[in-house]
Amino acid sequence: MPGNSPYFRALCRSKRENHRCLSPFCLSRMESLCFPLDQNWTFQQAGHARSFPATVPGTVQGDLIAQGELPDPFFRQQEEEVQWVETADWVYTCRFAVPSALMAHGQIDLVCDGLDTYADVYLNDECVIQADNMYCQWETAVKDRLQAGENELRIHFHSPVRRGLEKLRALPYAVPATNEPQPMDLRTSVFTRKAPFHYGWDWGPRIVTIGPWRPIYLRAWSAQRLIDCYLQPLSVTEQAATYEATVEIVESPAFIGQLRLRVGEEVEQVRLLTGSETQQLRFTLSHPRLWWPHGLGEQPRYPVTLTLEDADGKVLDRWTHQLGVRSLRLIQRPEGRGETFYFEVNGRPVFMKGANYIPPDSLPDRVDEAAYRRVLEDARAANMNMLRVWGGAVYEDDRFYALCDEMGLLIWQDFMFACAMYPPTEDFLASVAEEARQNVRRLRNYACLALWCGNNEMLVAWHRWDWQTSHRLDAEAQAALWGGYERIFYDILPQAVATHDPARSYWPSSPSGGYRALPQPEAGDEHDWRIWFSQADFETYGVHTARFVSEYGLQAFPVWETIEAITEPADRQLDSPVMRHRQRSSMPWLGPDFTGNDMMRYYVQQYFREPRDFPALVYASQQSQALALQTGIEAHRRQMPHTMGSLYWQLDDCWPTQSWSTVDYYGRWKAAHYAVRRAFAPVLVSPVIEGEDFAVHVVSDRPQAQAGTLLMRLLTFTGEERRRESLPVEIPAAGSARVFQHGVNGFLAGADPQRCLLAVALWAGEERLATAQLTFVRPRALDLPEAQLDWRFRETEGGWELRLHSDAYMPGLWLRLENGEAHFSDNHLHMLPGEGQIIQVRPREALSGAPRLSVYSLRDSYVPGPPPPLRPADKPWSRAL
Repeated sequence: MPGNSPYFRALCRSKRENHRCLSPFCLSRMESLCFPLDQNWTFQQAGHARSFPATVPGTVQGDLIAQGELPDPFFRQQEEEVQWVETADWVYTCRFAVPSALMAHGQIDLVCDGLDTYADVYLNDECVIQADNMYCQWETAVKDRLQAGENELRIHFHSPVRRGLEKLRALPYAVPATNEPQPMDLRTSVFTRKAPFHYGWDWGPRIVTIGPWRPIYLRAWSAQRLIDCYLQPLSVTEQAATYEATVEIVESPAFIGQLRLRVGEEVEQVRLLTGSETQQLRFTLSHPRLWWPHGLGEQPRYPVTLTLEDADGKVLDRWTHQLGVRSLRLIQRPEGRGETFYFEVNGRPVFMKGANYIPPDSLPDRVDEAAYRRVLEDARAANMNMLRVWGGAVYEDDRFYALCDEMGLLIWQDFMFACAMYPPTEDFLASVAEEARQNVRRLRNYACLALWCGNNEMLVAWHRWDWQTSHRLDAEAQAALWGGYERIFYDILPQAVATHDPARSYWPSSPSGGYRALPQPEAGDEHDWRIWFSQADFETYGVHTARFVSEYGLQAFPVWETIEAITEPADRQLDSPVMRHRQRSSMPWLGPDFTGNDMMRYYVQQYFREPRDFPALVYASQQSQALALQTGIEAHRRQMPHTMGSLYWQLDDCWPTQSWSTVDYYGRWKAAHYAVRRAFAPVLVSPVIEGEDFAVHVVSDRPQAQAGTLLMRLLTFTGEERRRESLPVEIPAAGSARVFQHGVNGFLAGADPQRCLLAVALWAGEERLATAQLTFVRPRALDLPEAQLDWRFRETEGGWELRLHSDAYMPGLWLRLENGEAHFSDNHLHMLPGEGQIIQVRPREALSGAPRLSVYSLRDSYVPGPPPPLRPADKPWSRAL
C-alpha cells in the first residue's frame, strides 16, 4: 500500500496557522510552511479526452454545473439529469512547480484534507495515497518524489456507487439502509464512509458527490514540527481555570529545543525539549473571563499561541487557537423513576434551546464561511443556544465550530452514522477507528462542543423498525450486524473519546434511554415523531414528557419566492409532478402513496380552514408548522426541570424544497422561525388549556428570581375588553412555574370562545418582558372579522421603519414587499385589535422605488364565511367535561 499505511497519520487541526494557509507562503526563517495546491487544476471523465477547468476544493458536480455541462439539479426535476455522474470515474490533474523556499526544507508532506471518497493519488506517476474515507485527512512524505521544474499531481476518483456495489455483493446478507431511495439490493451508502445524505434522504436530493472536497497542499518543515495540542480543562471556576496542554511533536531523539506557550496576556511558559514525542504544560488563569452559551453571558476567548523553537530560539512551527474557558458536564443522576439528562455549564444547569443542523448545501464546495455564518446567525437570532450536528451528514469544517465558539452556540456532535446498520468487516471498522481518532482530535478544543453522540436512531431502528424481517436476516446475519454495532458504538467510538477527549461525555445513540437502553420518558433523550409520522395532535406535546427532546417537527412549504425560483408556473400546485418529486417523506403505513404533501394537507385540515388555492395552502402549511413548533417548545419549557432540552428538526435546508426546516435554502425565514424565536425567548409567558382549565406558566432562563406582574385581558376580536385581571407573580430563577389557573367556562363567563382571545403580558416594573395570546378553539373554528390594517414607512439608516395598526384581531399576518426582497425584524404577526407594532425592514436587494407592502393574514387564506361546525378537537377543554 502506498504511503505510510492505509490510514495516514493525521495532522489534527485547531486553527493551525500553517495548516490551512490561504496565502502562498507562511515562511519565517525556516519555520514550517504550506504551499496550497489550489490552482491549475483540470478534470475529466476517466477514459474521455475532453477536460474542464476544476476548482479545488470542489466536486465534479459543482464544476460540471459551472461549466454548463450539467443543469441546475435544484430546478424542477433536473436532479434526475445529474445521476449519471455517480457511476463514472473522474480524474483531476494539477501541474505545479515547487518553490525553492519549499525545497530548502528537510521534509515535505503532501496533505489532502478531504477526498470524496475512493481516490488514488499519483505524484509524478507514482501512487502515493489510496483513500477510501471522506471524513479522513490523508498525508504522506513526498520530498524524494518531487522534481525540479514541473510536477504533476493526478487523482483518480472511483465511482463510490460502483465501489459500494462491489462491497455489497461481497456480503452474504443485506445491510439495512432505510433512507437511501434505491431498491434494497442497490443501497450502497452504508459500505462507504461518505455523507449518507448524499445518497438521498427524506428531505434531500440524491447527489452522490465526487472530488477533492477539502484543501490539498504541500507542508514543508525542517528538524521538527508540531503534530497537535490538546487543551484539557482540569478545573474551571470563577476564581481560577487550570488547563493541561498536551503537545505532540514528531519524534526526533536528537532534537534539542523548546516549547513556548502563551495564553492571552496572562500566561507564558517555556519547556525545554530533549526529543520526547509528548509534552505536558499546565497553566492557570486567575479569575478567568468565562465563556457562556448564547443568552446567558458573553463569549470571551483567550488567544493561545504555541511555538516550537530550536536551541537558538528560532521558530520552527506554530499552533494557535482561540480558547473559550468554561466547564461543561452532562448530568445523569438518579431521579424519581429514572435519571436526569441535562447540561451544566459553569456550574449552572442550562435548558438547551435549539434545532438540528444539516449542511446548508448538497454540494460541499458551495458551503463557505458566509454560508456557515448566515445559518448560525439565524439560529442565534432565534434565541438558540445549541445545535445538533446530525449524524447523516459531515463533521463540519473548523470554521463552523469557530463561529459557534464566537456566537455561543453549543454543539451536540453526532458521529456520522444514521438510520442504518453497517458492515462489520475489519477493514470498515479500522477505517471508522481512524475517522473517529482524527475528528475527535480536530474538534476537541472548541468550547462549543458539548457532547459526542454515536449515531442517529440506529438503536431504536434495530429493535423497533423490523429490519430483521424486512431484510430477511437470519440469526447469523443478525448476530454479525449487531456485533458490528457493538464494536463501533460500545468500543471504537467511546474509546476514541476517552483517549483523545476525556473531558467530554459520550452518548452511544440518539434517541435512547440509557447507555444501552431504548428510549423512555424518564431517562435519556427522545425523538418525538408521533406528531407527523403518527398523525398525533399538536397538543400531544403537552401531555407527553421526556428528559431531553432531540428531534421533533413538522413540514412546511418554503417561502413563495423560493417556490417561484425552482418551478415553472404550471408546477405550482400540490399534486404537480414537480411538487411530488420534491417531496421525499413517504409513509406507506398510512397509504400506498401517502407522502409528506398529504401530511401537510392533513394537519392544515385539522387546524385551519380549507385553503382557497395553492398559495393559500403554502401559507397554511407554514402557519401549521409555526403552531406545531410553538406548541412543542412551550410544552418542553413548561416541563422544566424534568425536560431540559428542546431541539427541533430542522433548522436549515440543503436544497430548496418543502421540508421540516424553519429557514429555507435561500435563507428566507418561514413563519415558524419567527414563532420559534418567540417561544425560545429568555423569558416566556405560556398560556395553555389543561383539561377543563387554562393555566398560565412563566418560564425564565435568567439565573435570578424576579418579581413581576401578570396582566390578562379577555378581548373580543373587535377589541371589546370582557375581562381584565392583574396579579403579582414571581418569575422563577432558571425554571418554570404555573402562576395562574382557572376553569375555562368560568373565565369566559358567557363570552363566545370562537370570537374572543386571551391576551397576556408579563411585566417587571415598566419593562414588558413577554406577551402571549390564547384562543379557546383551534384556528379553523375562529370567526374572524374583516380587519382594517393601516401602515406607513419611515426611512431609516439601511432600511425602513414600518408602523402597523389593526382595528380588529388579525392572526397570522405575513408581510412581504412587492418590489424587492427584504428581511422583517418580525413577521408572522398576531395583531391585537386596536394595537400597533413597529417593524424594522432591511432590504436584501436594491428596491425599485419606495417599498410597497403586501400583506396576507389567516382570513385571506380561505373563502370568507362562517366557521365550519365545531368538532370535539376544535374545543379541547370541552372534551374533559
